[in-house]
Amino acid sequence: MEWNGTLPVSRNPEGLTGYESLHVDKILFFRIVKGELQAHTSDDFLHLISGEKIQRFLNTLWASNCHFVRSDRGDIPDIGKIRKFDKKWFRAYFDEVPNKNSKYIYIAKARYDEFVELTMKYNSYIRDNPTSRS
Repeated sequence: MEWNGTLPVSRNPEGLTGYESLHVDKILFFRIVKGELQAHTSDDFLHLISGEKIQRFLNTLWASNCHFVRSDRGDIPDIGKIRKFDKKWFRAYFDEVPNKNSKYIYIAKARYDEFVELTMKYNSYIRDNPTSRS
């Protein structure tokens, strides 16, 4: 059976609004909040409805050619969608020119260089634009 690229989500953390399907291509990152996975898009966030262990879920996404990687304890971005790194604050942004409304993820200080290297491997924008890594 072939996967159609969608994940079951709900607008309510308890699932009270029912299921919606969210295509993985629309997800910028996942954030773990109180043990729950939230899927963040460019303009919204939804609650993932799944009983999977987080690492098994990430392994399955990776095996499906979706490059989500844990950047710190709570953030799991799609490294192909990152457009700017900020080494001063150990963040990555999804906008080329971040502003106060830009969505971002945190990167563990100890993993920062390793995370940037991995992102460069799967993200041609970051690889081809050295100023995006400042």
